[in-house]
Amino acid sequence: MKAGISRILAAGLGLFVVVFVLSSISIYKSIKSISESALSKYSGDRVEALIEFVESEENDLKERNRAIWALGQLGDRRAQPVLEKYLTEDPGLNKYELKKAVRYFQGYRNIYAKLWKSLFLKE
Repeated sequence: MKAGISRILAAGLGLFVVVFVLSSISIYKSIKSISESALSKYSGDRVEALIEFVESEENDLKERNRAIWALGQLGDRRAQPVLEKYLTEDPGLNKYELKKAVRYFQGYRNIYAKLWKSLFLKE
């Protein structure tokens, strides 16, 4: 009986690790993709380029929303004033993504933020 429970727990833990790794890879690729698009248009580091990308109405709304999401994932405080500004303005940006991103600055946990900062902001 104990061996069966141990196998089930090991399988559950293994599944959790696989899902965590796959979701991490997906998030990494998404952040890299949108931040490279921003860097191709704007100067500075990834966060500065993403902020400019969000603020430019020349960019597609869908892509600006992806940049908002990426800024939330990175959790860099430089993005906070811009994201909070767009919560009250109405340029058609996704308010749900804005609220989520701003919450990360208000103490909500983003377990990935330190990982993304170490990968993207130490370049």
